[in-house]
Amino acid sequence: MVYSAIDVGSNTLRLLVAQAGGGDLQPLRYDRVITRLGSGVKKTGRLDDSASASSIAALSDFSREISSSGSEKTRAVGTSALRDAENAGDFISRVRAATGIGIEVITGEEEARLTALGVLSSIGQPESFMIADIGGGSTEIIYSQDGGLSPGHISEPIGAVNLLEAHLKSDPPSDDEILALKEHCQTAMKSIRSRMAGVSRVGAELFGTAGTASTLAAIDLGLEGYDAAKIHGHTISLDRLREMLEMLRKLPLEERARVRGLEPQRADLIIPGVTLTISLMETFGFLTITISDKGLLEGIVLDMAGEAAK
Repeated sequence: MVYSAIDVGSNTLRLLVAQAGGGDLQPLRYDRVITRLGSGVKKTGRLDDSASASSIAALSDFSREISSSGSEKTRAVGTSALRDAENAGDFISRVRAATGIGIEVITGEEEARLTALGVLSSIGQPESFMIADIGGGSTEIIYSQDGGLSPGHISEPIGAVNLLEAHLKSDPPSDDEILALKEHCQTAMKSIRSRMAGVSRVGAELFGTAGTASTLAAIDLGLEGYDAAKIHGHTISLDRLREMLEMLRKLPLEERARVRGLEPQRADLIIPGVTLTISLMETFGFLTITISDKGLLEGIVLDMAGEAAK
């Protein structure tokens, strides 16, 4: 059976059309568009008109792709930006009217569950693990120490877009701005750590999924274009991430946008993204992070296939 999954994220809208059944998943089509839907939401509490229009246009394209794909079931989920914006309901109504797509705004807990389902489908079931999904408006942390099928999860309202808007005003960022950014990230990670009292990371593996993680892998590999096969399973050390941060923070935005592996539209977001990743690793004592190209979209498809099989 063919399924379609849409992730209406704070930075990027993504589409996956895949054939799934019996726990297996075969991708058929993939598309993504950076629209910055969550831009300004933390400050104004509302979705920006221009970002909303761009997002509706992208979803219209997705709708046409789904119609031509033979997909039998579609699920579209909204995450941080739509959880936070007071005019999210109006946006969702406009999307349905323009595209026929119904968006379901999911909780951080549901986002974490689906992300874990997608990631674990491609890496097996490690005895002890942590998965970090650093998005535009929130960060989802999923963890398990005993190989349990119901891992713990925490959603923190901090992401690359809201960190950028809160701290980075200069080009390139000033030392004071970088210091404030680091302190914000460290405070958020300590908050997450305190909510995991009694959880040890001894022997655990750290996996990163979604845009920040895959971009860091692409930069480390020096990729000319996105290559899921090379990115999936790539491991980066904490020391290498520190080197990357020092390199990126010194470059003006125009030069940063030309770094191999870095999409120009992510050039401003990569500094808060890598800083938050470093803070997570330092707080929990991880020396490496392994990148998963699989995540929320795959989890949505597998969840739909599992429900259909019942």
